[in-house]
Order: sequence, then C-alpha cells, then structure tokens
Amino acid sequence: MKTSAQTTRRRLIIIGPGIVIALILALQVAISRHQATMSPPIIESQVIGGSQEQKVAPPREIGYILKNANKAALTAQQKASITKLRQEYESKSKPMKADLEKASSDFQSFMKKTGKRASIKEIQTQTAQVSDLSRQLSTLRKAYWQKGISQLDKKQQKTLSN
Repeated sequence: MKTSAQTTRRRLIIIGPGIVIALILALQVAISRHQATMSPPIIESQVIGGSQEQKVAPPREIGYILKNANKAALTAQQKASITKLRQEYESKSKPMKADLEKASSDFQSFMKKTGKRASIKEIQTQTAQVSDLSRQLSTLRKAYWQKGISQLDKKQQKTLSN
C-alpha cells in the first residue's frame, strides 16, 4: 500500500513539467507585453509610416547601396555621398554593436548561472538592455537607410528594392 509521501512525490513528478512549461509561457507573455509598451528611443529622425503596422523585413544597412552601385548605376557624386553616410553610420553603430554584444553575452552568462532560480523580474531586467540596444541599432540603421535611398532617383530605388 502506498504511503501519503509516495503519492505526493508521484504527483509532483507528474505535475512538475507542466508548471515549468506554464512559467516559461508566462515569461514569454510578460516580456512581449513589456517590449510592446516601451517606446523606442529616437537616435535620428524616425520615419513614421501609416497607422497600420507594416510587416516588412528590417531595412538593409547603407553599405548595401554601395555593394550594388553598378547594378543601380550610381553616379560618382552619389557614391561619394553614400560612402560618407556609411562612414557616419559605422562610427555611430560600432559602439552600439559592441554594447549589444556585451549585453547579450552578459545575459547568457546570467542565464547559465541562475538557470531555473531566476525570477521573471530578474530575467526581464537582464533582457531590457539587450532589447533597448537592439531597438536603438535598428532605428539607426533605418534612419541611415532612408538617408541613403533619398539620394537616389526612383529608378535606382526600384533597382535596389528588388
């Protein structure tokens, strides 16, 4: 005959994985809600689209225009101007990329150390910096992409969008 302790232990073994899955899902929901409520920091003038959220791929880095200069038939003046923009972008984005890499590494170290013992609040705190830096870098990339393509004519823009 089973004792009360054995029955309790068996129930915990059966219920335990379900609790872990529920906590993981709750964490994902909490993080997505937190990110949705945060307004992105503005580094450069932000391009605001229509009222509906657009489902498009993230903008390319400005260097893409120079890599496809022959395809887009850029003039020497356009190449020089976009090269200058790329240099500005790289000087601004390099420290941000380094900070993002460090923050990501710190988060991975944190998760390895704490594992299942970390609270949702601690995990949110650790992911906030990674999320913010990623958003800032994306905003910067978008701003410089817009500056770059604004120097092209409609035909060149269409060529690069394909």
